[in-house]
Amino acid sequence: MTGIELRAEGTDAVITADVAPHRMAGPHIKAAIAELAQSGRTFDADDVRALLPEDVVPHSPNLLPAHMGAAAAKGLIVPVGLTRPRRASRRSSRNLLWVGVAA
Repeated sequence: MTGIELRAEGTDAVITADVAPHRMAGPHIKAAIAELAQSGRTFDADDVRALLPEDVVPHSPNLLPAHMGAAAAKGLIVPVGLTRPRRASRRSSRNLLWVGVAA
């Protein structure tokens, strides 16, 4: 398998695991990404996370980036830069800045 195929397989696996009855954070994540993409302004993963209801906690730390990657693969969003995450748990790494693609 190529690296791209392996990444797609991993993305599919983490998104599929979210459909267990006690999970289902995915629809909230997808709605937040869509809302931000349609806003016309740049956004990052922290902005997506901020739109999730308080009781919605992804089952995996990879779920939100999997949905963002899926949105990018569908051409709904494109990366436009980098920013520092606002959460201390990210240890000052980096997040991509995204913007929605006009339909």
